[in-house]
Amino acid sequence: MPNRELDFPLPNGRTPLPGFRLRRLEMLNWGTFHEKVAVLVADGRWTLLVGENGSGKSTAVDALRTLLVPPRLLNYNDASADQKRRGDRTRRTYIRGAWATTSQEESAKARLEYLRPEGVQSILLAVFANEHRGEALTLAQVLWELNEKVDERFAIARADKTIKDHLANLGQTRELSTSKVGDGKVRFPFHAV
Repeated sequence: MPNRELDFPLPNGRTPLPGFRLRRLEMLNWGTFHEKVAVLVADGRWTLLVGENGSGKSTAVDALRTLLVPPRLLNYNDASADQKRRGDRTRRTYIRGAWATTSQEESAKARLEYLRPEGVQSILLAVFANEHRGEALTLAQVLWELNEKVDERFAIARADKTIKDHLANLGQTRELSTSKVGDGKVRFPFHAV
């Protein structure tokens, strides 16, 4: 007889779905999501992102990509219809919050305007849940730009964590940039990798 999992209903009456599925995505200082935590709740089900142009749909998808895809394989701004603009989104522009370009009289080159100066941390966090097993897994990434170089730290927890409760007070960027796991300079509230 084949081994079968029993699908006992959840307390809310739903049938549990197999595997780890995205429960929630949180973004702090990512793109134009500035100085407050933006939250996308997928709740492990199909989720459709709709909104006006410039409302942050691609920004949210790119945040999830940044958490899951190695930097050398990242390709941002797939939704751009204008082929000339396909390269205008990078980890650096998301971290600094590029929001406009201005012309310079003395040069034909456009200059990017940023919401944040160098050194301000961007934090991305995604919680994945397995309803069958009653488990949650949190992936987090702290990114910053300093001296025109992007740096990052990763963390993982076998629990449901949030930016506000667990990552809002990590310290200064200079402390993060010189820290190693377990050196005591920065306390990640879950396992840093």
